[in-house]
Amino acid sequence: MSNACAVASLLIVTAFGHAAAADAVPLQIAAARRVAVPLAPFLGESIAFENAIEAALADAAARSAATTDGMPVRAVVEIPPGRHLLRRPIAIRDQAGIGIDGGGGTLVQTQPVRVFEIERCRDVVITNLAIDYEPLPFTQGVVTEIDPAGITVDLTIDPGYPADAAFAARLRHGMFHVVDRDRECFMLGGRYALQTAAAIAPAAGMLRVTLVWSSFECGPGQRRLARGDTVVVTAPGPSAFMIRDSDRIGFVDCGLHAAPGFGMMFDGGAGATVLERLRVVPGPPPTDSGRARLCSTNADGTHFNGVERGPTITHCEYKLTGDDPVNVHGFYWFVVGQAGPRVFALSPRQPLGLQVGDTVDAVDGETLAGKGQAVVVAIRPRPAGECAASVARVWAGRAPPLGSEVVHEVTFDRDLDLAGGDAVASRDRCGAGTVIHDSSFHGGGRVMVKTHDALVENNTFDRSNMAALHVGSDIGYWAESSFAQDVTIRGNTFRGCGTTANHFFPDADAFATVFVGCTHAAGARHIPPGRENKRILIEGNRIEDSGAAALQIMNADGVLVRGNSIGRTFLRGSVFAAGSKFGLAPDAAVLVLMSRDVTLMGNEIATGDIARRRLFIDDASAGAVNQTPHE
Repeated sequence: MSNACAVASLLIVTAFGHAAAADAVPLQIAAARRVAVPLAPFLGESIAFENAIEAALADAAARSAATTDGMPVRAVVEIPPGRHLLRRPIAIRDQAGIGIDGGGGTLVQTQPVRVFEIERCRDVVITNLAIDYEPLPFTQGVVTEIDPAGITVDLTIDPGYPADAAFAARLRHGMFHVVDRDRECFMLGGRYALQTAAAIAPAAGMLRVTLVWSSFECGPGQRRLARGDTVVVTAPGPSAFMIRDSDRIGFVDCGLHAAPGFGMMFDGGAGATVLERLRVVPGPPPTDSGRARLCSTNADGTHFNGVERGPTITHCEYKLTGDDPVNVHGFYWFVVGQAGPRVFALSPRQPLGLQVGDTVDAVDGETLAGKGQAVVVAIRPRPAGECAASVARVWAGRAPPLGSEVVHEVTFDRDLDLAGGDAVASRDRCGAGTVIHDSSFHGGGRVMVKTHDALVENNTFDRSNMAALHVGSDIGYWAESSFAQDVTIRGNTFRGCGTTANHFFPDADAFATVFVGCTHAAGARHIPPGRENKRILIEGNRIEDSGAAALQIMNADGVLVRGNSIGRTFLRGSVFAAGSKFGLAPDAAVLVLMSRDVTLMGNEIATGDIARRRLFIDDASAGAVNQTPHE
């Protein structure tokens, strides 16, 4: 294995003397003897590339199951350089200790389907390989006409980008983003994002897009769509990579240049993914176009759903992802009834992220206060039946669940004082131990770290669409856990983040470049008193030219903010409706809300026309914040 895969142990040390090992589990192939499996013998005129590579992988797996001179074998399929066209996904299932070396070439998916489906695998490493789509799963162009209602928009599409009837037919549930072509980011003051209802191709090089709601119905701080705006329109589809129930999957020196949905989706399993020098960035422009691509993945770049151990992401680059570059989380399961002593009927957003033997954190659905821990001893799915109305209530205002007609009777090893609407989340399947360091993020969404024992260090964030870094729970719309505990945010640089208007809408929970807290239910009009984000260190970061506030700490207990440099904030000269959900009009660079045991020391914090003071402390946090005099 190359040194790139051997990720050293990292130690997170918080300000409170707590030490949590965030060891990136090394891929267990370091001592293996590498055996090359050339792909060429498996190729032929009548053999599809997908069939050839699957046959080569099967051969590699058989070799890796053997030993040579007492040493384990790591068989690596070697793909010839060049562009290789696909028409279906490549399946890798139930394999261990194998690799793919792309030889610096590119796999080009010609259908709106996945590129790889990896299931129940262990110690699989893919290196030196780029992934792209042709035709592209998005298009881009310039607004030339808008109907008086702001619903129908005519676009002149950049040369070489999709503008045909087949692509238009895929835009029934697409996304419509206004972008800044020169700065390669979402437009300052634009909305992220508008949803498409339909589209047609009225003439060559043109699309007529119908939006779900009017582009003229603007929220606070949002600019109207206008002729001459550059837009990206994405057609929904599957993830380029789907990795399920797998352990220690690695991507080293790889490129991901397009995806109809997420770039990489990791669903369940042991996790411990290693991403080393992965580039999730737009590919080259079409051959007949001089216009650079303004999108990489249509949705998240890399998304980790309910994995046991979080990823180690190092020396990676993310640019112009349609949504979050990185999202690591578990799931909340909501109480909708009680079936007996220690037995509760729970409704998850999807039946993932909770298994027998897991330790759960229980949380009050109203106050967000912790209700203790327990171990799962049994899970039994059954029809929702009499719980159907309760299921509807807990998901009102949240993303619709998958399978609301089923609930799960979960038995715990001890009594928990749970009521309808309360939630439990596994501590064992939320991506704990996530490490993100020495990487860059430009022009996309938020890096989401909803877990514990995590480190975010020495990264660069440029022109993120809202918060650049979200640490903590999303018990609100997406129902994604967990609260942040034992997390270090150190040595990062944030520049020009918070470009869109979404920060400033009345229902926004987060209105800062760096957000440590949680999102709340849509109807909340006060900050719940829970303080489950615990032992957070924010140290040595530089935050410059923030669209909203620089740092927001909320629902936290035990935070040290030390040695940070904070420059200009609220660059648009107004807070618009930021904070109005909670009756606030923020006028400071740093906001401390519903928190205790917060210490600020040695920070440089600028003020300005809006941020007239360095620090705002709400009444619920009064007396619980320690600060050096100049802060």
